[in-house]
Amino acid sequence: MRRKVFALDHEHFRPHEDPMLWASDAIAWCYGAGGEWRRRVAGLIEGVHRLR
Repeated sequence: MRRKVFALDHEHFRPHEDPMLWASDAIAWCYGAGGEWRRRVAGLIEGVHRLR
């Protein structure tokens, strides 16, 4: 049996170079800030995973 090997590339970008993450970063910041900010994004968040 022959297996295919795939190479995965990964690059780190500066925040302004990766616009696909801007919305998720903003929502995560609002959740972390708490209070009114957390209330405003509550409808956008499906679940929260807390790490210890």
